[in-house]
Amino acid sequence: GDLTPGADFNVVGISGNAVAEADAVFVGYGLESGPDGVEYNSFAGDEKAIEGKIAVGLRFEPLNDRGRSRFGEGGAWSERTSLRPKLAAVARRNPAAIVLVNPPGVDDSRAGRLEDVRSTRAGQSQKVPVIMLSQARAEQLVAAAGKSLLQLRKAADEKGEIIPLAGTRMKIEAEVKRQPILTDNVGALLRGRGPLADQYIVLGAHFDHIGYGAFGSRAGSRAAGALPPGADDHASGTAGLLLAASRH
Repeated sequence: GDLTPGADFNVVGISGNAVAEADAVFVGYGLESGPDGVEYNSFAGDEKAIEGKIAVGLRFEPLNDRGRSRFGEGGAWSERTSLRPKLAAVARRNPAAIVLVNPPGVDDSRAGRLEDVRSTRAGQSQKVPVIMLSQARAEQLVAAAGKSLLQLRKAADEKGEIIPLAGTRMKIEAEVKRQPILTDNVGALLRGRGPLADQYIVLGAHFDHIGYGAFGSRAGSRAAGALPPGADDHASGTAGLLLAASRH
């Protein structure tokens, strides 16, 4: 049946604008490699099985029995949990669309959250539709192929493997409109004095780079809706620049 935006799914901010209809295929965590010394490839097997299909992939990376990372030291997440690289890796296999799902049993505050356009707008758009699907709806989807989400997660925890999901035909239509936001920049040169009069010092600082904290802030979800001055670093750069200008 039809899904409800905001409850069952959200379009991802770097989604492509297209319509896709096909059966689904499970692509695990969407990782091309594991950390040093760990052999892991989510696309092991016949990569052609992904072409033209709806690629269903998990967020994060292979989990241990506590729902934390098998790759990072002490269960900490490694850089492989980043969304953009894994979505790009799946997109390179030419699926019709990509569906991202939070794995069941993961120990993370984002486990029950559907990311949206605002929180995933950074980066280059993919050429195919990309949505994030709720666990409940994803469970219904894989059940049509006689699977469970936990069963698929456990398989992906152990090794990378492409798993076809017969009988799971989906239709996805996504359109993301990017509206540029214009802002002002200020430039200045500090010229040297005396024997250094022909030399210049160039200082730079940016007041803000993450907007209203929907993504990128070290404060996590607590920053959403708040404008963090000084690029999330207590305004050290901008304060230093203003101090230099006032004393010149």
